[in-house]
Amino acid sequence: MSIKKKILFLSLYLYRHEKLEILTLNFKKIDFFYFIMIVYTDLHIFGAHKPINPSFIYGPDIFYIGDNVDLKNCPRSKLPEALQLIKTIETNAGNNYLPGNHELSYGKQLFIKYHRVLLTHGDIFFWPQKKMARWRDGSIHPGISRSLWWLLRFKNALIHMWPIRISPLIIKRMYGIATSPDHHCHTVIIGHAHPHRIIHTAYAEKDGPSVDFYILPRGRHELNIKAT
Repeated sequence: MSIKKKILFLSLYLYRHEKLEILTLNFKKIDFFYFIMIVYTDLHIFGAHKPINPSFIYGPDIFYIGDNVDLKNCPRSKLPEALQLIKTIETNAGNNYLPGNHELSYGKQLFIKYHRVLLTHGDIFFWPQKKMARWRDGSIHPGISRSLWWLLRFKNALIHMWPIRISPLIIKRMYGIATSPDHHCHTVIIGHAHPHRIIHTAYAEKDGPSVDFYILPRGRHELNIKAT
């Protein structure tokens, strides 16, 4: 090989190697500013909704944020299985588990804070305080008849056909809690509303920080969340 060809070959190699290093640094930069969270919400297992049965996994960045097991609308014959499933999820998820309104009085935790991300089921934002408390204080007994279960299944199928609209007042409530001294979070993740797809929006009040909001549909979700 001539000297000119050797010089050309070496130049191409260094150019490609430099591009590879730049790409590698860019990937590291992306990973540094974002992380992945997996969130399970509103599966309503045993409840009167269309079944969603993703496989369960557990880990430090995997969260269960409520209504994954439906005690309220569970057929009475299935209640022992439903209670056992809640215990299994709570035991394996640990502090990354919180109940929704359909778990009734099983568990009192309302929030999970992960870095500066605030997770909650969401009924606290959508419902009056008295209604939320009644669903969570043991006043409502779990389990329904099989005939009522079928009626609710039909009703829920009809309701799900209509799009979900989120009131600006709900966003303002979430913003107030997220930016309070108790939390000081830049992202809020909730379920409860059952939208057809992920609703992702940002909101800021005058002289206040911007907060990202994720309102999740039923199911298991992988979210890319900013780390700062």
